[in-house]
Amino acid sequence: MSDNAQEQKQLSLKEIASLSLAERHKILEPLIAATAEDFLNDPELTEFSVLDVEDWETENDNIIYIEEPESTRSHQAFFNGYAPEDEGLYDD
Repeated sequence: MSDNAQEQKQLSLKEIASLSLAERHKILEPLIAATAEDFLNDPELTEFSVLDVEDWETENDNIIYIEEPESTRSHQAFFNGYAPEDEGLYDD
């Protein structure tokens, strides 16, 4: 087994994340290629990836929906934990 493969088995994801970008790339490059190969050739993964994207493009993709101003909250309301229109909403 190569040193690189042994190193992959010994390092946790947290340890890999702490490495330099070049070191991470060296370790993860073969795994990414293998994952891409799996998605191309494994029938279960291929079927899943095809099914998963079927509904991504719809006729309404280019439509932007704008909420009514009274139904949105300001950042200040978020920081305070309520919006002015919530006043009295939960009073019994």
